[in-house]
Amino acid sequence: MSRIDTRELIYTNPKGTAMRRVIRPRNYRCSQLVAQLAHAWIAHHRATALTNSQTYTRVIRLLAEFTDGCLAARGLEAAEARLDGAVIDLTEVIFAFEKDVQDRYPTDSPTGSLGESFR
Repeated sequence: MSRIDTRELIYTNPKGTAMRRVIRPRNYRCSQLVAQLAHAWIAHHRATALTNSQTYTRVIRLLAEFTDGCLAARGLEAAEARLDGAVIDLTEVIFAFEKDVQDRYPTDSPTGSLGESFR
């Protein structure tokens, strides 16, 4: 996958309201990784008939922002990050992201469910 176009999903929530979720990979230096994650998110949403995708889009955005900063701090080019390549090992980035989310979103905060997802 080499396209980094905007990914958009329109679906109906349980209340019957049309919902629109958008990911714009070009907003991130790790745009190829974001495009791959967004493609997988949409495929998963459709395959499992999800009725809410807000958390998925939020986590993709948070991971993209974190990956951009994390790789820059390590002197690595975020544009090289992708799911299907060995140029950058994302394992350490994902573990660091998990810790960052847990620290930023404690379980007793209003957004604690996000942090709880990583515990």
